[in-house]
Amino acid sequence: MRKTIRSAPISVSSSSLAGLSTGKSNPWLRCPVSTVRGGALIVASSLIALPAAADAADARRLAQRHGFERVAIDAGRFELAGFLKGRKQPGDTLVVVIEGDGYAFRGSRQPSGDPTPRDAVGLEIAAAEPSDKVLALARPCQYQRKPRRPECTDPRWWTTHRFAPEVIEAASRAIDIVKVETAATRIFLVGWSGGGVLAALLAADRRDVAGLVTVAAPLYLGAWTRHHRVSPMPESRDPVAAVAALAAMPQAHLAGKRDEVVPPAIVGAFVDRLPPGAPAKFIAADVDHRCCWAEKWQALRPTPPLPPR
Repeated sequence: MRKTIRSAPISVSSSSLAGLSTGKSNPWLRCPVSTVRGGALIVASSLIALPAAADAADARRLAQRHGFERVAIDAGRFELAGFLKGRKQPGDTLVVVIEGDGYAFRGSRQPSGDPTPRDAVGLEIAAAEPSDKVLALARPCQYQRKPRRPECTDPRWWTTHRFAPEVIEAASRAIDIVKVETAATRIFLVGWSGGGVLAALLAADRRDVAGLVTVAAPLYLGAWTRHHRVSPMPESRDPVAAVAALAAMPQAHLAGKRDEVVPPAIVGAFVDRLPPGAPAKFIAADVDHRCCWAEKWQALRPTPPLPPR
């Protein structure tokens, strides 16, 4: 049964891109809940049928354990899944944590039929986030065993088009709807891996973003695909082309010193290209791409989160 509710100077410490070595073949790199309908958020324990895989069930249990409710948001072309905490909590800021690319490929060149994450690091970070109002936002077609949108039969949306304008528009629309539902007036964007790319693009486009934090994100897409010798993604937007729009955005970009998927130099190269004087931080932590951002989030989370805007 569904319930419907109406209604600072830059500090960069990174090696140059010239020092990067060619990455090994990585399948992840190839070819590189409630529902909102018509402005309403629908909440139900079984609203989104999660895949039978243990990883999806683990994500559900993790969300429930930390007080999140599953949500599905009618974002136009896509219905986006998410987990929401603090719907009725006071405060005007909604923290949005965007999930990574998920299980995009099943082999070196074979896209998966279901991009639901096998390791939901974004959700884990959201669960560790101490803020009162938090939305863990999934990417298109994640956590949807029987999707209602025909786009979920087209793997372009989690491979070559994963950062296409249509995807960015859907995420922005979903955030707008949850903002209304939670009575928030501004958002704080956090994104892990590919979710950090989407968070940076949203921060460049929107005017209600109080701050941006990316975690192990390939923010310089062109350099990242060249580093791994994989196909470029011309249909997707590259955050490095939007640095001018981020000139006044308080932001922090975290990289793992042992990350071979997104080497710190890729993140540092993006930060280097921000306009002079942009209030940005570059933080290199002793972790790899997946482990252990969530476990160390309380210590790694910038405090104060970002320079004042």
